[in-house]
Amino acid sequence: MPGVHDAALTPTFHGCHQMGAFDGLLTQMSLAVRTQLNTAASIHRLPSETLAEIFGLACWVPLDLSFPVAFSRTFRSTRILERKIMTVCRMWRDIALSAGFLWSDIALVSGGTSDSHAQCSRTGSLLNVYYDSSLFGHDSCLSLLNEHGKRVRALYLRDVEENVRRYFTVIDISPSLQLIAPCVEELVLFLHPPAQFSPVLEEPLFSGCAPKLRLLGLFGTHFVPTDHFPSLRELHIRTEYKFSQLKIIKLLQNTPQLQEAYIAPSVLQGTLSDDDVAVVSKLRRLALFLNIDPSPLLRSIVFPACCLVRLRRIVLDHVPGCFAAIEGSLDGSQLTRLSLQYKRSQAWWPEFLLLTLCDTSAQSGVIIDIPHRSTMRDRTRTILCDIFSTSLLYANVRELTIFDYRKMTNAEFLNSLPSLDTINHVFHSGSLNKRRGRPVRVPILASTSAQGELIACPGLKTLYFILCGPQHLEDARTILEVRRRAQRPIRRLGLVCSEEYKEQARALGLLVDELDVSHDIHRYQRGTYDPLAAEWQDQGAAKAVYHWPEGWPDREY
Repeated sequence: MPGVHDAALTPTFHGCHQMGAFDGLLTQMSLAVRTQLNTAASIHRLPSETLAEIFGLACWVPLDLSFPVAFSRTFRSTRILERKIMTVCRMWRDIALSAGFLWSDIALVSGGTSDSHAQCSRTGSLLNVYYDSSLFGHDSCLSLLNEHGKRVRALYLRDVEENVRRYFTVIDISPSLQLIAPCVEELVLFLHPPAQFSPVLEEPLFSGCAPKLRLLGLFGTHFVPTDHFPSLRELHIRTEYKFSQLKIIKLLQNTPQLQEAYIAPSVLQGTLSDDDVAVVSKLRRLALFLNIDPSPLLRSIVFPACCLVRLRRIVLDHVPGCFAAIEGSLDGSQLTRLSLQYKRSQAWWPEFLLLTLCDTSAQSGVIIDIPHRSTMRDRTRTILCDIFSTSLLYANVRELTIFDYRKMTNAEFLNSLPSLDTINHVFHSGSLNKRRGRPVRVPILASTSAQGELIACPGLKTLYFILCGPQHLEDARTILEVRRRAQRPIRRLGLVCSEEYKEQARALGLLVDELDVSHDIHRYQRGTYDPLAAEWQDQGAAKAVYHWPEGWPDREY
């Protein structure tokens, strides 16, 4: 019957309730199965501590703050944590929230955190604070430092944007610096110089001491730190204000563990007495960019026997005094490698003569760049020859690398290095396929006196020609033949040339005991040679290495 049939097809209230309960049970069972499957996955078998470490590695991003010095820093991005890692599952979210170290980087920069105070509440560990004024207001940074200053391990503060209404000064953040002094290990301030020059402050940067500070960078500030820094390892100072030489000495006296120092004041003034001496026994690298003769300052610094000293923009007349001031401290017996390189500049001088003297490991020596013009060549050569002949630092130079297409070297230049036995000559890349015109010149190393004696470098044993063309191969043959007749033969010859001239290069092997030839010119070829290029660290088959200290920062202070 129709009525009966309709009644049979219509579920009762009790039946609907049972079906709903059954659907809920299926949902719970399905969730339980999925949970078991997820738990069975290999990654979920790892301890929570290990997963937290993996999360930390996954959210590292480079710090994008434009400092004058390229500090290689990374920070843990909370955005990656919140938007990618914590959204995977509840377990991952709980692990991330419970790992306090994942929230220790407060990055008020592009791509960084947005709610720094909520982040601070999630961690009890020390904080690393990175701040960019172009994106966040001053109040947020000061509020954070005032509330959590005693937990700050690192503070990187940049405030030089032209579009902000008010700039930070050291005075503005001085109360915050007093709070972070006990724990801070890294402090870098890049502040906009004030509109008017005020007197240089004599107060301490902190409360007199920052016991754990290892890195200090002050850029654009007018504050001279007088604090005691017993743990400081690395120091960077660039200022638009006047520094006295005495303040530099006192700063070095207050940093007994200092290993690297880069100092570039706008103006350095004042005088030093014989009692103003700084002993920096742990120093490994010192870079000075001064506007005056640095020799008085150098004489007041007692360097360790093994140290790299970089002097920027040194006037030619001041060069002898600089070497005289340094040679009393450095161990010249290990300084066996010398290189000369012309470096083009985009600044106030067209080019510089870069002089590098170092040991075989490039861990000790002197690096100096001299403003140079072609009209100064003869005078520069004369002064350098006098230095090479008289300075103890050059008495043991055995290897000379020259990037010389300006005729700086001559017989007098080479003979001023009495221990020289190896020359690496790097030619201009434009000469790779250039053939000589007339007349044919006699190479310096093949020149002889009327009595048939060699004029230049009689002790030479090894010669390398890098990026040489056919004309240089002809010169090499002339040099080998003349020196053999003079009973001063070259034992080892190295050549880097185009494969087009490989037969001509190999034929020179009959005139030496050992021949080293490479045709891999592309790794050497550059329109203008860059002394900091990585290619000069490893020259492949040819052993002529441009001896630049590895990792040395060429910072344009």
